[in-house]
Amino acid sequence: MHLIAPAKCERTSILLLEIKLTTTTARFVCATSKETSDTVCLTSYKSLRGNNDLVNSVKIWEACRATSAASSFFDSISIGRYNEEFLDGATGANNPVVELWDQAQLMWGPEPLEARVQCVISIGTGIPSLKPFRDDVMHIGETLVAISTETEQTAERFRRDKAHLDSGGRYFRFNVVRGLEDIGLEETTKAKDIAAATRRYVSSQEAFKQMQICAGNLRTRDTYSSPESPKDQTAMLAAMFNSLVPEIVVAAKDGDDALVEELIQKGANVNAKSALDNLPPLWWAANKGYPRVAKVLIDSGKASVDFKDGYGMTPLLWAVHYGHDSIVKLLLQTGKVDVNVKDNSRRTPLSHAAEQGHEAVVRLLLQTGKAHVNEKDTWNKTPLVWATERGHESIVKILKRFT
Repeated sequence: MHLIAPAKCERTSILLLEIKLTTTTARFVCATSKETSDTVCLTSYKSLRGNNDLVNSVKIWEACRATSAASSFFDSISIGRYNEEFLDGATGANNPVVELWDQAQLMWGPEPLEARVQCVISIGTGIPSLKPFRDDVMHIGETLVAISTETEQTAERFRRDKAHLDSGGRYFRFNVVRGLEDIGLEETTKAKDIAAATRRYVSSQEAFKQMQICAGNLRTRDTYSSPESPKDQTAMLAAMFNSLVPEIVVAAKDGDDALVEELIQKGANVNAKSALDNLPPLWWAANKGYPRVAKVLIDSGKASVDFKDGYGMTPLLWAVHYGHDSIVKLLLQTGKVDVNVKDNSRRTPLSHAAEQGHEAVVRLLLQTGKAHVNEKDTWNKTPLVWATERGHESIVKILKRFT
């Protein structure tokens, strides 16, 4: 992580919270509490889970010092209002991808995070050599140290747990494959070896291909229409991006119904999918709540209304989940959607609507006369149970009339 102070600022007392004054990017580093051995996130923003006393009192340099206080090289540091002691963040989170995911979930709310994430980039420090566990007294400490600094296992667990991100081209792990296996933190004299191994990795075809896909993911459509960019460069980048993400997908994602209609008239594939996330235009319209885009796509008569993503969620399920009642109505009017379609957790549209408290959507589903009111999901919960647990009294009353 890089922390950058404002230009020409010579103060050494800049607080973490002040980072928000110079950038819209949320940042954090991990440190290990000496008192509890827990991993603590030192953030540049206030969190719903506390640590706000640290945000208001810890300076940038102190956060940097805390996260890098490797026990073999530096003493712990006392920071904050209560002078809590912190050690190297790598002790508990050498690969903080799980902490990153948790922080994003806290910032963006309780809804499924995968649908909102455009890209996750993980950068390693080299693939470690495989060493057997030595359990003799002379070497057990050495083995435990090697285990504590292992990051690849964490990366692999995350990739498997978030397989939809990986298969959809939204998770990227860049890590030097060979040459850094036995270089330790203390070996500063081997900087040239590190540079050479890294350069060889970056220039490899596989790494280059992944970087191109990653860069295309991070670009937005506006990048290619910038008047400040040379025309030939813009055309080249646009062609590269469009090979990964069809223009109709971008237009739907942006809520541009006029462009979606124009592209359809020109023969664009209504069900085209991005190579980055494998999601079609109607999915984006339903997920983000663009009724005009949804109508244009549905009116074409070719949109796949029952498409399922990696979570088993269809456009109807997403529209229901987020309470986009106008889109729910459009989809139901097609007569082609399954009112009782189930996601991977065996939850129906009525289950989602009842939990989220979308009364208008609940009524729309029940008016079809087809919604299964007593359908149970993976957790053995019916829509009525969800509404009751969430305290949606008006929906509870409605559902009780059908049970």
